Amino acid sequence: MTVSKVNIGRAILVSVTFYLALIAFHGYRFGDEDMTETLSYALYLWDHSLYPKDLYIQAVAASAWNERFIYTWFLSRFHPYLEITCFILHAIGSILFIIALDRLARRYIDSQAFQQVFILLFLFLFYQINLGGNEAWYNYLMPSQLAKLFGIWAIVFYVEEKTQLALLLLIPATLMQPIVGAQLSLLFVITILWRYYETKTVTSKTLWSMGALAATAGVWLTIVAGHQLMDGNSMEGGQFLDIMELRLGHHFFPSYFPLKSWLLLTPLILLGAWIWRPMSQRIFRFFSLSIGIAIFYTLLIEVFRLPQAVGLQWFKVTVWLKMLSLLAISSWVASRVDSKDLMSTRAINVALLALAMFCVLEISGVFDLVKNRPNHLPGTGYENSAMMLGIEADRRLKEDVCIIVPPDVTGLRYFSKRSIFIDYKSNIHSRSYLAEASRRREKLYGITLDLRRKGFDPVVSGSDYYHALSTSDFMVQAQRGATHVLVEKPKKLDLIPVIENEQFSLYEL
Repeated sequence: MTVSKVNIGRAILVSVTFYLALIAFHGYRFGDEDMTETLSYALYLWDHSLYPKDLYIQAVAASAWNERFIYTWFLSRFHPYLEITCFILHAIGSILFIIALDRLARRYIDSQAFQQVFILLFLFLFYQINLGGNEAWYNYLMPSQLAKLFGIWAIVFYVEEKTQLALLLLIPATLMQPIVGAQLSLLFVITILWRYYETKTVTSKTLWSMGALAATAGVWLTIVAGHQLMDGNSMEGGQFLDIMELRLGHHFFPSYFPLKSWLLLTPLILLGAWIWRPMSQRIFRFFSLSIGIAIFYTLLIEVFRLPQAVGLQWFKVTVWLKMLSLLAISSWVASRVDSKDLMSTRAINVALLALAMFCVLEISGVFDLVKNRPNHLPGTGYENSAMMLGIEADRRLKEDVCIIVPPDVTGLRYFSKRSIFIDYKSNIHSRSYLAEASRRREKLYGITLDLRRKGFDPVVSGSDYYHALSTSDFMVQAQRGATHVLVEKPKKLDLIPVIENEQFSLYEL
């Protein structure tokens, strides 16, 4: 396939328009939620004096051989411009991701209208319909976001039979987020070997690319996995699996995945595999291997309770199966509908420009049709109460303080640059960290595996439990290094408040 100048211009129009639509409808985040893990770690890598008593930061920083080091080290090089850097990287990455989607669509769908339908289906209609909480695009910058950017372009080149380039792109994908890169690497290499078994031919360039992938990403993955296994000696496998189920069951345990997603995605993926079978042997084998390993993974986790299988997090691969299934169905429908004249190129361009203008007005606040959308754009004064309290804590508190926070507060660590005693969001695959974090969460949030299995939302029930604790309950944690406690303002403690705003009070223990 060749890309003409017209196609390049059209790809830019499509990608920028859909990027604006993503921000208008899904929003953009900075500084909280999952970013509390990476941004704070990036600050620490820039200045090791920060977070001296933070359980998560000290655990992840104990060794550079962890899955987040390369990404956060790269991010730390942009200090003190992390806010604008994350926005720029997220914007560029999102646009390049959509260009890859458009390139896939143009390869398999003749109708321009149905090409846009495919992108709309994937990024909007089927967004948040997933298995394991996995999406290909997120409204904030994270390691998985960049890894999936390299991943989708690897898939593009793989289906175009540019195998060497596809394999090389999996090197940065694995370095950014090991699971994303490792899964695609496994699937690509097996299909290459499968083809070699049938044809007994393989090019020297392909062998060279496989060797380069193994010598870089493979070595990094082996070191990180080996470090985790050595750390695993501190905990029994059953206990580790229970903790993973308690905190990360929605990512790793298929029985926790939403029934709605199962009912929608299972037939979608099977239909996609059926359509791809006569269309592309490469993609059909990708589906076959992915589905077969998913069934095997489910048995290992749910039936045999094998702790070592958790690290595979295999259902992350379903982001690609969902994408390719929607592509196959869109292609199949377009081929059976007289859709070439459904909309002219001019009409499609006008529609895209109109959508882009609407999205700009929505983002800027002229319209306000999408409610509860995070709008953490640089320079817009987006900081919420937790972030504002964090900024004040950075100004007024010593660097060695350690703050107890409710489970639903994620915006404090980065903005305060102060240690967090325990939070709900932060995790790393260190068994010693997970064991201690689980003990603290049970004490302060009341989160137990029994409640999790009964279907209670850990954050909601944990917040209720936390705000029912007394002053003496918090004072017990002072003996373990906590110096301050954050509560919602209506709750009063028999302590001295040091910082307050309209939502929170920060007390000194």
